[in-house]
Amino acid sequence: MANDFTVESSVADIMVVSPTQVLAVTRFGIRTVPSDVLVYVNVPAEQVSSQQARVTLEQWALSMESVMRLPNVIGARAEQDTDPAGLLADYMVVTIEVADTTGVSAGPFTDEVRFLARYLGSTFGFKKYIADPIAKAVAGLDAVVNG
Repeated sequence: MANDFTVESSVADIMVVSPTQVLAVTRFGIRTVPSDVLVYVNVPAEQVSSQQARVTLEQWALSMESVMRLPNVIGARAEQDTDPAGLLADYMVVTIEVADTTGVSAGPFTDEVRFLARYLGSTFGFKKYIADPIAKAVAGLDAVVNG
């Protein structure tokens, strides 16, 4: 599993976890292999020097690679925005593509699906918050493109 990602950057940072709490973290920029997606991962500062940091980064990289293997996914990018609680949060934006099977339109036909990046590291959240919304968006785009 040593080649699942490369570390592109790391910087000490503060993560706001609630309106009254912060957590000292190291914000890693990792590039996944083989899909070459840049993902930002906050690792609690006390874990950075331990093997736990590597495990956390590897889990995120493997999860992002799982997203890239979903049907019709052709790309991804990271972005920051406020979450529903108004706190700054990391998001992943996945680009999907559907081909015209009717021969009427040339395409390409793409759309984007956005999800909170924290679900990348979650076995429970992956299906509910990532895979299912992507499948629903693919089906919706396919219905528009192919009727």
